[in-house]
Amino acid sequence: MSEDEFDFAGQNPATHLPIDRKAIPFDYEARLQQQGYTKKGLPDMGGLFKALASEYVPTRVVHLPPKVITRVRVRDVLGSVLGFFWTAVFLLAFYVGLVGVCGVLMPYMNFSSFEVRTHLLPGATCTVTNMHIESNEDSNGVTDYTPVVDSTLHTPDGRIYQAHEYWSSSYYQQADAQQYLSRFQINRSYLCWYNSTNPTEASFFAVKVGFWDYFWLAMDPVAFLTCGVLPNLLILRILDQSLIDLVSALGQFLIGLVSALGQSLIDLVRGRIELVW
Repeated sequence: MSEDEFDFAGQNPATHLPIDRKAIPFDYEARLQQQGYTKKGLPDMGGLFKALASEYVPTRVVHLPPKVITRVRVRDVLGSVLGFFWTAVFLLAFYVGLVGVCGVLMPYMNFSSFEVRTHLLPGATCTVTNMHIESNEDSNGVTDYTPVVDSTLHTPDGRIYQAHEYWSSSYYQQADAQQYLSRFQINRSYLCWYNSTNPTEASFFAVKVGFWDYFWLAMDPVAFLTCGVLPNLLILRILDQSLIDLVSALGQFLIGLVSALGQSLIDLVRGRIELVW
């Protein structure tokens, strides 16, 4: 028996293996000798094929899709977030201004002022105990000055209260506010009017109830219904959902937003997202 007979008729043994095995060339004649083959004796065929099998490791070929990298422009993301933020701020400010201020606060303040005017009584005496000027600067940088006069009020029936001037005007010049305070002196008594329902509110001049007071009083319920109630009814009509459904939808939106942000963070860490300015 010639040595060529152990070479599978001159062919490489790797060509007889399945196509999913990775062939690693090696000196198989030396391996035959390790298994007991000599020119005088037959080799151990079981050991031969065991040796061959140990040199060819089966592998599974997995074809992965190409890695896709998404480039995210940070400038566009920040622009979208800021746009959403300022839109929400504008809508909230518009709602608060229309419903809260025009529909609730202004009618309430006008009604309270009218009520105090109708309850003012003359015949009291106010002894000035303190005077000062309060300054207030608005969002436009304009400062106004309000004179404040504190006094001890003596009602006609002998009751005593610590009162303040309820209808104190504001001035744009501090000199004008100081000129108003120059009418009074500390520890001097003056005739005054007081609120019979709340004697801590006093006035040093008569406050009359005129036509415009009744007119704005009649406009209070109109403003409340038009600016306070109607917008809320329209919002509920547009949404056409119950409060529970609205809260549930808002919760689902927040959960989806957090999930999307979390997935984007994972993709960023794994290199699937590349941030560019």
